[in-house]
Amino acid sequence: MHMFQAPSAGGHALIEQHGVDTIPEAERTSTPRDVLSILVGSNLAFGVVVFGWLPVSFGLSFWASATSLLLGTALGIVLTAPLALVSLRTATNLSTSSGAFFGVRGRLLGSVIGLLLSLGYTALALWVGGDVVVGALNRLLGLPAGGVSYVITYSVLAGLSATAAIFGYQLLLRMERVLMWAMGALLLAGLLAFAPHFDGSAHGAYLLGGFW
Repeated sequence: MHMFQAPSAGGHALIEQHGVDTIPEAERTSTPRDVLSILVGSNLAFGVVVFGWLPVSFGLSFWASATSLLLGTALGIVLTAPLALVSLRTATNLSTSSGAFFGVRGRLLGSVIGLLLSLGYTALALWVGGDVVVGALNRLLGLPAGGVSYVITYSVLAGLSATAAIFGYQLLLRMERVLMWAMGALLLAGLLAFAPHFDGSAHGAYLLGGFW
């Protein structure tokens, strides 16, 4: 998907037309606000909770976990942010753009890595999202939380994810604009709900034997 595709005719989301092709100059009309909506909305998801859970599972306290995540993210930005300049010049994704440096065959390595990352994130989102949906329906409506419920929920979520991907950027943008505020409000409600039980200094046994 691309960050610079214009709205389709009539303002309705159509099936993605460009794929990995270069986006025409006239259709690169998205604003920084649009890009921000997708970046923020996609990261305010239940699947990302797993990344917050990892440092805690290593025995770190809340503040130590938050600090390690901020430092790691900052380091990652320094290393990867310059790559965004490539797509700005080529108007396509990095896997396709890398063909200019490594050739058509050479870029397959990056494409395969990107595919595996996408499959991993999709599996993570389906697993965590499905678990949340089944758990919530069980507690709210008393629906069974057995294997059948998980299979149905995972299938529905996978179908919705595939549909959003096929319809492309404009549909994703509209969804993320809603999800950004909805998930933000939900996370804020979660903070208020768990605030009485919060202890930022508490930590578990260090998985690797020590703090550092």
